Amino acid sequence: YATMVERVNVRTYAIVGAVATLAGVVRVLVSLTVIMVQTTGLPYFVTPFMIVTIMAKVVGKWCFGSQGIYDEIMKLKSLPFLEEDPPPTLISSVHKAKDIMSPEPLVLLQPEMRVSELIETLKSTHHTDFPVVDPSRDGVLIGSIQREHLIVMLCHTDTFIEGPSSEGQRSNSPPLSFDDLVKDDLCLPTLEDAEANITETDMDMYISISRHIQLSPYAFDEEGSAERAYELFRTLGLRNLIVTGANAKPIGVISRTDLKYLERK
Repeated sequence: YATMVERVNVRTYAIVGAVATLAGVVRVLVSLTVIMVQTTGLPYFVTPFMIVTIMAKVVGKWCFGSQGIYDEIMKLKSLPFLEEDPPPTLISSVHKAKDIMSPEPLVLLQPEMRVSELIETLKSTHHTDFPVVDPSRDGVLIGSIQREHLIVMLCHTDTFIEGPSSEGQRSNSPPLSFDDLVKDDLCLPTLEDAEANITETDMDMYISISRHIQLSPYAFDEEGSAERAYELFRTLGLRNLIVTGANAKPIGVISRTDLKYLERK
């Protein structure tokens, strides 16, 4: 269209059009304008860039009724967005981490568990992360593991062992590699897929969780400031934060949903 209009620079039309297209996808105003000005090296294009980004955001919101692509991705991943500043509730009163823990019962896993018990635990809760404790050390926290990783481990029945390692049982197969545990979201198996491959004999066998746990999960003392815990979620992008009590024993979990609830109070 620009080539049919006299005295219109095609390059200018292309640059402004590209900014408008990108703004329609991400729905960002000031930061996108600054980035594009720095990228193109055209400071005198600030006004056109700002105009097209505003128009793209308004038109996109009116046509599709949705937020930008980053906001939609967070919705798909069930990650509530946390504002930069802590809720007034945390600032005006002295709340501790133990005061804002999730009301749901804490689910703890052991380094080695019976397959049937692990499946029943996954069925009874929808938690995304599980603290792993060592019963031989009075329940001290030794790591954490994600729900998706547990399901992938259940799909590999060749890693099951006949009994706990304390009884001298060892798995003949090597631990799963990181690439095996971390799969694309579209390729992740479900708990039903894992159960379909497990026989009655497998149900009585054991699975070694300790070989695949995250050894240094983020943890927070129960007496720590709730405002500081909120800052950790913001700066580190956490999903959950394990709260520990005396002797590093986990007593609860703080989730992004719990903090989002505080913003509405």
